[in-house]
Amino acid sequence: MGNQSRDSEVGHFRTQVLLAEDLRKFYGPRLALQGLSFSLEAGRILGFLGPNGAGKTTSIRILTTILEPDGGHFVVDGISCEYPQEIRRRIGVLPEGYGLPKQVTGIEHLTFFGQLYGRTAGEATSHGLALLEEVGMGKRAK
Repeated sequence: MGNQSRDSEVGHFRTQVLLAEDLRKFYGPRLALQGLSFSLEAGRILGFLGPNGAGKTTSIRILTTILEPDGGHFVVDGISCEYPQEIRRRIGVLPEGYGLPKQVTGIEHLTFFGQLYGRTAGEATSHGLALLEEVGMGKRAK
């Protein structure tokens, strides 16, 4: 049945919107995520619970394509992790914090996100500066 499963209670098909298979991540020699596997069907809610250091943030960063896994594979809305730009076009993420140092400037933030969406560093900076000018914040870039 591909990425669909039968929901016998309501008599219709549910589509798998997220699939993770054996995701792993190392930070240097330290194993931060080991063997994360699950699937999520449309209309369901998924939460990550666990103590500090359990791999929750790392998992979310991988699944939102901010980090690359060191092993395993995932699919978001039918799009393989091999196509992170396509995944980013389909998802929205509002993290409480995304790990950049507090002293990062406005233009550095915009450059970072521009690069996530496929721009070179130069293109992202140039476009970010233009956006800041457009909203009257060009002098506040740095």
